Amino acid sequence: MYQILSVAVLVLSCLALGTLGEEVCGPLERIKVQHQWVSVYGADHDRLKVSTLVWKDFFEHHPEERARFERVNSDNIFSGDFRAHMVRVFAGFDLLIGVLNEEEIFKSAMIHYTKMHNDLGVTTEIIKEFGKSIARVLPEFMDGKPDITAWRPCFNLIAAGVSE
Repeated sequence: MYQILSVAVLVLSCLALGTLGEEVCGPLERIKVQHQWVSVYGADHDRLKVSTLVWKDFFEHHPEERARFERVNSDNIFSGDFRAHMVRVFAGFDLLIGVLNEEEIFKSAMIHYTKMHNDLGVTTEIIKEFGKSIARVLPEFMDGKPDITAWRPCFNLIAAGVSE
């Protein structure tokens, strides 16, 4: 009887905290994502290599999206125009991850990126597909695997916010 009561209390506690089967981008997940991102994209790493591999993967899975980026020479991801674009995109992503736990700054940055993405017709779905490319590339630059239960909800928070 005591074991059943203990299990019931644990299940009710998890439900009350919203942690049973639900992924959230809470404070601990945000710190984990920030820590893992720094291990991939920190100052000591080849940021251009990371971003090039992500864009290469993205275009391999979504070749139709090259047209959206024609103005930055998306036919040649090694061109100066496209490399500058990659640096801008990843600088924004780096900023958003860096301020995940700074609510006011995060909201302000999201407003900026939402307007930009709306003007370009970028949807949440496209951003989530880009996130899948990031998820496929991250392990190449990390010791171990990304914590998907932290990354998925935090990336979804960013994706939904920059394309509302």
